[in-house]
Amino acid sequence: MVGFLGEGRLMAPIQFGSRRAAHLFAAGGAVVLSAIVGIVGNFLVNRWQWSLAAAFVCLVAVWVGLELASRTPEANSDFFSEQASSVQSSQSRSVYISTGGDFENRGVVAGGDVDMSDRSVRIGTGGIAVAAVIAVLAAGGTIGVAKGSGLDEPRTPKAVHTQFIVRATAPAGVSPQDAIERAVQILRARAQAAGIAAEIMRMDGETIMIDIAGEVTEGPVRQLIATGSIQFRKILGVIHSAEGTSPPAVDHNNVANVSTVRSKVGAEAWAIAENLEGPLDPAAADADALEPFGRLTGAEVAVLDPTMQFNVPTITCAQLSSRPANLVHDPSRRVVACEFGVAKTLLDVAKVLSTDVKSARGERDQSHGVWVVSLDFTDSGQGKWTNLTWEAFNNEGQECDASALGDEGRCRVAILSDHEIVSSPQIQGVLTGTSQITGSFGESEAKLLAGQINLGVLPIGLRIDAFPVVRK
Repeated sequence: MVGFLGEGRLMAPIQFGSRRAAHLFAAGGAVVLSAIVGIVGNFLVNRWQWSLAAAFVCLVAVWVGLELASRTPEANSDFFSEQASSVQSSQSRSVYISTGGDFENRGVVAGGDVDMSDRSVRIGTGGIAVAAVIAVLAAGGTIGVAKGSGLDEPRTPKAVHTQFIVRATAPAGVSPQDAIERAVQILRARAQAAGIAAEIMRMDGETIMIDIAGEVTEGPVRQLIATGSIQFRKILGVIHSAEGTSPPAVDHNNVANVSTVRSKVGAEAWAIAENLEGPLDPAAADADALEPFGRLTGAEVAVLDPTMQFNVPTITCAQLSSRPANLVHDPSRRVVACEFGVAKTLLDVAKVLSTDVKSARGERDQSHGVWVVSLDFTDSGQGKWTNLTWEAFNNEGQECDASALGDEGRCRVAILSDHEIVSSPQIQGVLTGTSQITGSFGESEAKLLAGQINLGVLPIGLRIDAFPVVRK
C-alpha cells in the first residue's frame, strides 16, 4: 500500500474494522486523558471536586473530538468521487487519498469510480491531536475558572459555639447597670484564670452573653457565674432527693414570702410539714399530702425554713438548685444544698468564708496526680479553719448524724459555692496550715474555683436563661 499526503507529509492513519471499534477507541482515549487531567488538576487546584469537573469536561471533549475525527465511507462519498477522477491506477492497486486533512478513507479505483463497499473506519493522527487540544483547553478553562473565582480554596467548616444567655438579678439597693458592668469584668477575669476561651459581653437590659467554642454543658458555666461566695460548712445530714421535673418558671413580678407559700400549698400540707421532726420517708402515709410542695418555684422554696426544706421529701434538688443565689447566702443560718444533683444535704452555719482565705491556687497534687485547690488563710481565717476542722474531726456534740459521716467515721465539711456543693472532704485531722480542697476537679474546674475565691464576689446574682448551640 502506498500513502499520499496532499502537502507531501506521510500520515499514519489508524484503521478499525467497524464503527463500534472506533467508538471503543474514542471512549478509551477519553478516559485515559481525563484521568491524566484529573490528577494534574488536583495538584494545581488542590480540590478534588474541581479536578473531577475538569476531568469530566475533558472526557466529553475528547469523545466529541475523536468522533468528529472518524468518518465513514458513506459520509464522504462525494469527496472521494471528486478526488478519484485525478488518480490513475490499475484495478488491483489500493490507494490512500488525503488532502492534508485529518481523515483518510480507502477506495479501490476501478474505471474512474471509487468502490465504497469497504465499511472500515479510520482516524487520522491529526484528528487525535485536535481532540487532545480541545480537551486540554476545556479542562484548563475549568481549572482557570475555579482558581480565578477563588472556588479552589477549601472552605473552612463553620465552628460550633454555645451561647449562654445569662440574666442578672440585682439585690435591693444595688444599681443594676453598675453591677452588671462589674460582673462582666469579674467573669472575664475568672474565665481567663481558668483557661476558658469565652467571649463575654453585655447585651440589652439585664442580660449577659457568654459565647464558648464547642458544645458545652451548663455545668462549667454555672460555676463560672456563681457569685463567688465560698462558705465552709459542716455537714449535718444527707438524704436522697426524690426525682423531680424542672421547677416552674419564676414570676419576677411577684416576690415570694412565707404567707404566699403557705396559701399556695394549703393548710393541711403546711401543718404536716411544720410538725415534722426529721426527714419524712417518701413511702409514709403523709407523704402524698405534701405533694403541693413539689410545685413550688425555687424562689418560693428559698423562703422556707431550712429544716422544712430538708424534711419535706417532695422538695427536690431541682427546686433547691433553682433558688436565687442571693437568698441563701446568710452565713448565720443553716442551709440545704445538693451534691451530685441527688444528695439533699443539711449544712451547719458557715464558720469560714472566702474572705478568710488569703490566696487560692488551682494546681496538680504531685503525690496523687489529681487537681486540687490549695488554700492559704489570713491570720484570723486560719484560726477559724483550725477550729472548724477540730469540730469535724471529733464530731463535737455529735451534731453529724450517721448519714453525714465519712468512711472513717469523721464529719465532712462542705465547700459551698452559692447553693452548690463543689466538694465535701472528710476531715482526717486538725489542720493548722495550708489546706487543700479535693474533689472531682479537672484543671479548669480547679482554676475556676480558685479564681472565684481570689477575684471576689459578684455584685449581682446571675442565672442561665438559655444556651443554644450555634454555628458561625
